[in-house]
Order: sequence, then structure tokens, then C-alpha cells
Amino acid sequence: PGGKDDLFAIAAKLSPREAPAIRFDCGKDDALLGSNRKFHRHLLRLKVKHQYRECPGEHNWAYWDEHIIEAIRFHAKHLKL
Repeated sequence: PGGKDDLFAIAAKLSPREAPAIRFDCGKDDALLGSNRKFHRHLLRLKVKHQYRECPGEHNWAYWDEHIIEAIRFHAKHLKL
């Protein structure tokens, strides 16, 4: 915890006004759902603007195939690609 790859620590150092566009989603049957919810709550407490969604599905390629286009569109828009 607190290392250079710790998203919680990185988010805590962000200025809410200068934070990059953040978007993530998670399947409701994904083993990582609890971690994603915890990070979402962390961002809310920090007042870091972000998009978070929970959708039916697991942590697998079927879920990714269904949601990848949304992720690409979001990041292309915010990265001005």
C-alpha cells in the first residue's frame, strides 16, 4: 500500500479540479467487485470526478467484449483522440 502503483494513494494526491478523466466499470459477479466499490467510494470521499458503473457479468472476455467500446469512446473523448 502506498507504492507508486497504488491507485488509492495516487488518487489521494490528485486535485479534484485537475484530476484526469476516470471511468471504470465492473461486473456484478466479478470477484473484484468489492475492490471496485471501495475505490469508487474513495473517489467520492476525495470529490474526484469519475464515472463508475456496475453491470451484469463476470471478470471475463464476454464482459470485456460487451463494454470495451464504451471505455474506448470515453477515453478517446477525454484524451481528444
